[in-house]
Amino acid sequence: MLKKPDLNDTYDNILKYKEEGKSIIGIVPHSIVPDELIFASNSIPLHFCLGGTEDQMNTGHDYVTQTTCGFQRVNLGIFEGREGVSHQIYDLVDFVIAGTYCAGVQNTGMYLEKYFGKEQYRLIIPYCNNSNPFSYFLQELYQLKNYLEKRNKISISKQTLIESITFYNNLKSLYQEIDRFRFIDQPIISLGEILNLIHHLYLNGPDLNLKKVKNFLELIRSGVLPEKKGVRIFLSGNGILYEDEIISIIEKSNCFIAGDDISTGFEFYSSLVQSNSSDPLFALAEKYLKKNLSGRMIPETYRYEKIIEICKERKIKGIINNCLKFCDSYANTLDIFRDEMKKQGIPVLNLERDYSQSFIGQTITRVEAFIEIIGV
Repeated sequence: MLKKPDLNDTYDNILKYKEEGKSIIGIVPHSIVPDELIFASNSIPLHFCLGGTEDQMNTGHDYVTQTTCGFQRVNLGIFEGREGVSHQIYDLVDFVIAGTYCAGVQNTGMYLEKYFGKEQYRLIIPYCNNSNPFSYFLQELYQLKNYLEKRNKISISKQTLIESITFYNNLKSLYQEIDRFRFIDQPIISLGEILNLIHHLYLNGPDLNLKKVKNFLELIRSGVLPEKKGVRIFLSGNGILYEDEIISIIEKSNCFIAGDDISTGFEFYSSLVQSNSSDPLFALAEKYLKKNLSGRMIPETYRYEKIIEICKERKIKGIINNCLKFCDSYANTLDIFRDEMKKQGIPVLNLERDYSQSFIGQTITRVEAFIEIIGV
C-alpha cells in the first residue's frame, strides 16, 4: 500500500520553493482552476485537501454555521486551530484562489482574507458550459493570467504556458497508465493508493510528484503487488481530504473501488488539455469547463455519460455517492443522480455525511448492507 505523503516533508518542500522565489498559491475550489496556468507563473498550486476531522470541523463553527459543508468548516478550522503541521503548511500560502465555485468557497475566501491575512483572488466560475458562460470563463482565465503576471512580476509567454500544459499532460498520462491496473481482470491498484498520489501532488507540486509517480509505476510493473479483492463499485461525489477515513471504510467492507469521479482521484487525469492549440487559455477553458466532472455543472450530461461509460467498461456492480452534508453541488441532485443511474441498471447508495465520528458506525453499516445486496 502506497503511504500517505509525509506532511513534515511537505512543509520542508514548500519552504524550499519559497526560498527559490516561487509563490505558493492556495486553491480552494478543486477541479476548475487550471494548475497548468499557476505552474507557468513560477508558482506552486497547493490545493486545500488537508484535514477531515471532527475537531477541525467544529473549530470552523467559530466562523460559519453548521449548515455550511464540512469541507469549508475544516479549512477554517485548520487556520483557526493554529497548531500542527497542517496549519503550518497552509500558513505558508501567499494568497488563495476562491470565488464563485459555491457558497462555501466564497465564505472561505472571505474569512481567510479578513481574519487570517490571506489575500484572495476571486475567480468567477460559471455553472454552465454553453457559449456565453464559456466566453466569460475564458475571459476570467485571461484576467487570472494578468493578475499572476503582475503579482509575480513575470510574463507568461505562450510557449511557457504550452510547456506547462505539456508537462501536466505527461503527468496525467502516467496516472492514466496507473489507473489501468485498477480495472483489469485482476486489479492490483486501489483508489486509496491513487488518492495518496493525488494528495502528494496537491501538496508538493508536480515536479516532486512526477518522481513519485514514476517510482510507483516501476513497482507496479515489477509484478510484486497482490491482487485486490472485493465487489467492484464506483465512488462518486465530493473529493476526499487527507485525514478522512471514508476510503479505508469502504475498502475494508468487501469493496474494490474500480472507478471514481472525485476531484482527488480520477477527475485530475480524466482528460488531457489540447497542447497544440493556437490559444492555450482557450484549450484550458475547454478542458476545465466542458470536461468538468464535478456535480455543480448544469446540466450534468457530460458527467453522467462518463460515469455510465466507466461503470460499463469496468464491470461496476454499484455506485456509492459520497455527499458531504450541506454541499449544494451534490446534495440538491442526490435523487436525480440515483434515478438516472437506476435507468442504466446501476444501483446507488447515497451516502450523506460529514466528518463527525458518529457517522463512522452508520457509514460502515450502510456500506456493508449495500455491498451485501449488490454483491449477490
